[in-house]
Amino acid sequence: MPDLNSFAVSTNTHTDDYSHAILNLDDDVLWYIFSINADMEHDTEGRIPALFTLRYTSQVCSRWRELTIGSPSLWARILNVNLLSQTGTDWKEEVIRRTGTALLHVKALSKLYQPRWSLRRDSLKGLLKPHWSRIRRLDLEFYSLPFLVCEEPWQRLFERQASSLEILKIMFSLPSPHVANPIFTLSSDITPILRTLSVAYTGLDFSTLRTPSLRNLDIGSPVSALDLLSALGHMPLLEVLQASRLESGLLAVGMNAPNPLPTATLPHLTTVKFRSIDGGVDSSLCILAHITPAKGCTLHFFGAYSDETPDYEQALSVLSTYLQNYTACSAATTVEIRLVPSQIIFRLDNSSFGHFSFGLDSGSTDKDIAFHSLALSTVGLGGVKILTLSLSKSDAQRPDVIKFIHSLVSIEVLKADLCTLDYFLDTLLSPGIIALPALKSIYLECQWQLDRLEIVTNFINTRIEWGFPPDELTLRQTKPVKHSRFFLLV
Repeated sequence: MPDLNSFAVSTNTHTDDYSHAILNLDDDVLWYIFSINADMEHDTEGRIPALFTLRYTSQVCSRWRELTIGSPSLWARILNVNLLSQTGTDWKEEVIRRTGTALLHVKALSKLYQPRWSLRRDSLKGLLKPHWSRIRRLDLEFYSLPFLVCEEPWQRLFERQASSLEILKIMFSLPSPHVANPIFTLSSDITPILRTLSVAYTGLDFSTLRTPSLRNLDIGSPVSALDLLSALGHMPLLEVLQASRLESGLLAVGMNAPNPLPTATLPHLTTVKFRSIDGGVDSSLCILAHITPAKGCTLHFFGAYSDETPDYEQALSVLSTYLQNYTACSAATTVEIRLVPSQIIFRLDNSSFGHFSFGLDSGSTDKDIAFHSLALSTVGLGGVKILTLSLSKSDAQRPDVIKFIHSLVSIEVLKADLCTLDYFLDTLLSPGIIALPALKSIYLECQWQLDRLEIVTNFINTRIEWGFPPDELTLRQTKPVKHSRFFLLV
């Protein structure tokens, strides 16, 4: 590890030999390379900070040193407060001096198990307060509670205008026991050009959130449906809405929510991600039902019911509405449907808008098949090319499921496990009815069942006899998949 305190006076260079091709690149090309190498967003920031990388770069040769020292924006993008708080004021002041008047990117992290360079709170305050108007990006993650959220200077910070702030990410791992009510808000007066907001347990008041310039919103802690929809109504330019934390009741409807809730029309909203919602599924679906996104908007939703009774009617309504919206501009080219006990997962792709996914885990199987049938009719089968299927033996014999299989006239690729194929063999080989007439490729997962390949042989031989031989058969020996929700985490 280099001597951090020697940073300000370090002027030695390793070589001035310009025989290497990289040393003779144009300044703008070199600047671009330097900016990629010295980036705080790399996963290696905790081990090799971008500040070190840029310092090493400045010592390669006199030309590189002149270019780096003369590029304030390179230094302004790598203000790792954890690292800056390790040494005396001379070192920190030298780094700040090199930023000139460029807009600043500030990052700070405080973990329960401290990283290599632990954060000192005075250093963070000391940097933010005098340079608040210059900060373009502020990325804070606090895992030791309480750290700053309850302190008056922290609350006062957001009473000052952040005229340059475009990206604000503040994440606490758990709610602070000292914060019972919202403690600060954001508005166009405070953050006039804010484009990205990512928050979790920060005490942000969504009921008064007014950020009309916002493009990307990521929510990681509970917020009421009323407050969120009210805030969304003041985000006409929003493009991405995410809620991706495993939280019970992530989007609570709230006891005092009016009936009906307000709607939010977001003509630029092209991506909605509500994934890994454990508990509070119906309230999350309620939020989606009150949002009108842009045509072609992609939805990524997976929710697991816990103690609540599934509202399948609402789930089907949301699925139908968002599917119609998704396919309004471009039909789906690939549709994957995965039915497993207590779960249903859809994934659609088209060439214009990317993929769409929707999944539910009911926690029981009492009404699943009826829901499966309704959901399948909601999706529509005309464009289905790929089917991923997994069902129990009893489910495979249900008349509505058999009818569904016979309706799949456009399926070209079947993905299943060996047990599922066995359960459906009678249906697939029913005399007088050619099931899956367009089938070309078969992918089978064999979970230590290679001794039962006669099932596959029977199926293939019969298809050949009927004049519908598959072009490709792939057998894959795999371990059982216990949690099919991971098929959605793309």
